[in-house]
Parts: sequence; structure tokens; C-alpha cells
Amino acid sequence: MVRKLPSTDFRAKRMVLEPDDYGLTDGLPDPAPTDLIDQSVWHGIMDLPDDVVIRTTSHQGSRINLLYELWAGWLEVMPTEGIVTQAMLDCSDDFASATMLLLHGFYRQAIGTLRSALETMLFSCLCQITGNLQRWSSWKKGKEELSFVNNRHDMRKTDIIRSLEVRAQAATGRTLFADKNGADPGGWATSLHARLSNFIHARGNQTNADIWGSNGPIYSAQGMKLGYHNQLETYVLLLLMAKIATPSIDMPIHAEVLFSYDSRQRYLQKLDRKICRFIKLEIFH
Repeated sequence: MVRKLPSTDFRAKRMVLEPDDYGLTDGLPDPAPTDLIDQSVWHGIMDLPDDVVIRTTSHQGSRINLLYELWAGWLEVMPTEGIVTQAMLDCSDDFASATMLLLHGFYRQAIGTLRSALETMLFSCLCQITGNLQRWSSWKKGKEELSFVNNRHDMRKTDIIRSLEVRAQAATGRTLFADKNGADPGGWATSLHARLSNFIHARGNQTNADIWGSNGPIYSAQGMKLGYHNQLETYVLLLLMAKIATPSIDMPIHAEVLFSYDSRQRYLQKLDRKICRFIKLEIFH
């Protein structure tokens, strides 16, 4: 049987915005419900995710706090205008969505949505570096589809990335955008995109049912770890890509810790720890 949280727990009560909390409003009070959901349907939809979000925030609070601070910092360092600004705003929605899904136990979806952020940022940085404003505008109008592979190849052809890749290869044995080659997973961005794609297509043991070990959603410490680490890795890579394309971007105040040795040991694959540090030192002075 479900039970109510004690009234002393701040999570026990739901809150809604007042009309004047919105930027655009007529100031009138909200109307009374006109088509209220059945109580049984509400509980059928909400009880399991509500249970997960309470368990997650009871035992993973510091990690969720960090994801929130990173999201806020991302918005704070966005340039005031430009292609990368638009992409960063879109990616902020992906980060917020990933965190919300992670909180409620939809681990596969939380990880899968990060692929959209990676694809968007890669394309925006390519357009920014090449000065191809028309191509970005065409995509924003729905007239062009994103191809991660093609955009990755085009990115490697630019002078700034070609030079950076050569230095990274010499210093760390890794690159950002190289192709997969046999057992070699390719560059860091190449490898991350492939791993995120596994959750889009629910390959192997990367379905929610496998993560939960049951039907769900239910709280899974392993699912939380997967979602958390994938979001940190995606955040860091996208931040570095944005900085390469738009050098004026500052380091978000809570992001510096992600580049420490201990942090990189936890959330990055062994192959990518050195290149993460190398790129950061190259572009954030």
C-alpha cells in the first residue's frame, strides 16, 4: 500500500505557479479544473515515479544538486547571441529533461535524450567554425536533417579542429572525432555518441527492464549511476566543444570539479580521461 509522506517533509506538498510568476500573463487567477483526471488514473500514472523520485532525492541528493547547479551554470555562461547560444539553450532543455527522467527512474530515456544534445552542439559548432549561418538557419526551419557522422567528418576538416586533433593525438593518443576502427571506439565524441545511441535503441542489457531488474519504474542505484555519469560526460564534452567554437565562453562555476583527477576517474572511460584534461587545458586558460 502507498502511504503519504509526513507533513514535515518539504516534498510532501505539490506547488503550482501563480499567474504573476509567468513572464507573460493577464494577471487573472487560474480557472477551476474543467476536466479533472480520475483519481485512480492519477495514481496509476504517478505512484511509481513518485516513489522513485522520493527515494532518489533521499539518497542521491548531492548528485542531483550538482546536476542542477551545472544546468544553471550552463545558462549563465551562454553567450548573449549567436549559433552556439541557440544550441546551448536547446541543450539546456535536454539536460533538464535528462535530470527529470533520472529522478523518476526512466534511466534509458534519461541517457538517450543526451544524444540529442550532443548532435545539436556538434552541428552548431560546425556551423559556427565554418561561418555557415545559412545551414544552421535551414536546420532550425526544419529543412535539413542532422547527420552526426557527416557533421563529425566535416568538423575534422576545419583548420582549428585538425590542428587540435593532431596535438591531442600526440599528447594523449586520442582524438575527439576520429572514426571507429575495429576494436578502437574512435574519438571521444564518436565513442560517446555510440554509447548514448545504445540507449536510444535499447540494445542488449540497456533497456529499463534490465536496469530495474523488474517492471517499473523503480529506483535503481545502478540506473542512477549510469544516468549520472553519462550526463556528466556529455556536459563536459559539450562545454569543451562550445568553448572551441566560441572562445569567449567562461567555465561554469560548478563545472571545474568535473575536470579533477578523481572526478575523471569516476565518470569517464579510461581512454578518455587524458584527452578531457588536455582539451580543457588547451582552451580554458
